[in-house]
Amino acid sequence: MRILLNFLLLLLASALACGRDPLVDRELGVAFPESIASLTFEGKQQYNGPKLGYSLRYQNEDLVKADIYVYDKGYTDIKEGVSSKRVQEEFAEVINVFPDMERTGKYRGVKELAKQTKSYGEQRREYLWDRYEYQQAPGEGVLYYGDRISEIYITAARGKFIKVRITVKKDDLNKWEDIFDRFMEGVTRLLETNASP
Repeated sequence: MRILLNFLLLLLASALACGRDPLVDRELGVAFPESIASLTFEGKQQYNGPKLGYSLRYQNEDLVKADIYVYDKGYTDIKEGVSSKRVQEEFAEVINVFPDMERTGKYRGVKELAKQTKSYGEQRREYLWDRYEYQQAPGEGVLYYGDRISEIYITAARGKFIKVRITVKKDDLNKWEDIFDRFMEGVTRLLETNASP
């Protein structure tokens, strides 16, 4: 019996060490991998209530962080892509977070640097895109107080909003400039290749 128990524990440990996908979203039809571009999966946050969905955090040792948010806010009429009124309104609400955080004192020196539509992947999936510069105010859990660059991308896929926020230290922007596009190409490839739930 003891030998069988040890064998089962060894089998379980090796299965865990084989690098399973952090999340399979059957509704979206995507299996999120352990890494995208050069960023590694760090954790999942499930929000209260199914309409708020979940987020996945990817990052590296230089505090380059990428968060993928998947949610629908309870809407059943979210159309694919970026042209629908729902997606346009969601994008406006999402980018207002930066000035709102400045008003509450959590961010300082917020500046919108650029705003446009970007496209990625073989099918050239479009994303509404915005780039901000800001400083995070000192507080619990804040590891870096200098200038940061954050980019927001939003699109809709299979009835869900897909929002991505990528943040780097401004001083490291030249070093990691390509991470934005490489990460978004990876996310888009997931949406394209795993198209059926």
